[in-house]
Amino acid sequence: MDSCVSLVLVSLSLAHFAAKVLTVSVASAEEVARSLPEFPPSLGDEPVDSPPYGRGHLKPFGYQRAPEGPVQEYIEELHPSDFYRTHIKPKQPLVYRGMVSDSPAFRLWTDEYLRETYGSLDVISEVKNESRATPPKRMQMREFLDRYQKDNLYIVTVLPDDMRKEVKAPRSVLCGSTRRFIQEANLWMSNGGTRSVIHYDADHNIHCLLAGRKDFVMIPKKYQAQLYMASQTINGSGYSLIDPDSVDLMQYPLAAGVPWTWATLAPGDCIFLPGGYLHQVRSYTRSISETLLFTPTRWFNDSNCNTTDVDSYMSLADVELKWTYLKGQKHIEMGYMNPELIRESLFRQLTHNAAISRELFMEIITDDLRSEANEFATDAMSAKLWLEIKSPDRDYLTYEDVENAPLEALKNIARAIDPPHDTD
Repeated sequence: MDSCVSLVLVSLSLAHFAAKVLTVSVASAEEVARSLPEFPPSLGDEPVDSPPYGRGHLKPFGYQRAPEGPVQEYIEELHPSDFYRTHIKPKQPLVYRGMVSDSPAFRLWTDEYLRETYGSLDVISEVKNESRATPPKRMQMREFLDRYQKDNLYIVTVLPDDMRKEVKAPRSVLCGSTRRFIQEANLWMSNGGTRSVIHYDADHNIHCLLAGRKDFVMIPKKYQAQLYMASQTINGSGYSLIDPDSVDLMQYPLAAGVPWTWATLAPGDCIFLPGGYLHQVRSYTRSISETLLFTPTRWFNDSNCNTTDVDSYMSLADVELKWTYLKGQKHIEMGYMNPELIRESLFRQLTHNAAISRELFMEIITDDLRSEANEFATDAMSAKLWLEIKSPDRDYLTYEDVENAPLEALKNIARAIDPPHDTD
């Protein structure tokens, strides 16, 4: 609360004060809205074949072709079974209006509150220009808050455990195999003016906005060829070579014909971004988001949905995440593979074998899984991990061994397979 409002509070009755604050808030919101870019953009009367290279040449993506329409919206969250059937399985995005507006974070997370309550927590920050020469930096939240308005920094970090209790967990992932494959939650914060490249992520993602405004351009995966994707992928994710702020139709002519849909998130809204679905994100003013990542699966096991209460309020502190950050940890581990995929790989072997021998285990870890990662999964590491999982009284793995394998042991395998993504 600033000093002007404090003076008003002293001089006015509570009723008058409430009306005054409401008036000021609405006026400020309208003023901010008028200053923000129009989205989706109006194409005006510019013809499709406008010289020299067509409509929207050297303009932001979206000025070349009108959108197909908005992303499908809901005002009530889908049951996890319906969410899987209608959106996860067919990989169709959706928007939930007001989904996290009852999260404590929605009303509490001002800069002052974050500094006072979570200032000593470590976060990972990056510079907005995404310079490859400037690596991410670990710093305390209070340092980031002191600097981000003037130094063009933004946070993209694992949501610290201490903060999870103030963010609502999405109802649509609270039972079945979707819940089992929840991977990590990330925190994003900036002073606005950020633009992502056109890209896709390997994991499914529910992106929830707690402050600010974000615009999303959404493009189905089948149009990758028209978006001139980089040949190299990063951890299953890929990106377009096109500059989304200035589309060069001379160099990338096929981009002009790419169909797209759109969504604008206001505080409290969430969008489901299916793994593999192309998108581009734009923010304009101070914004805070939380994203929940979960691994794509080809099936949905709803065996526990009848016994799980998905309708009562639940925070992210009540949901098991595979990768977390607790104050004092040496590393902030972010972007690793989901360790549950290792369990699933072992389960698949058990459908063909009564048990998994040491030799087969070594082959799975050092060959099958390493083919998706890199050469860091050495025989020595695999041998150590074998001892962490197997029962001490036998030299093979059973279904029960795999089912009961500790999460931390599976994470050690993931760490061995995947290169470090953490920041000291």
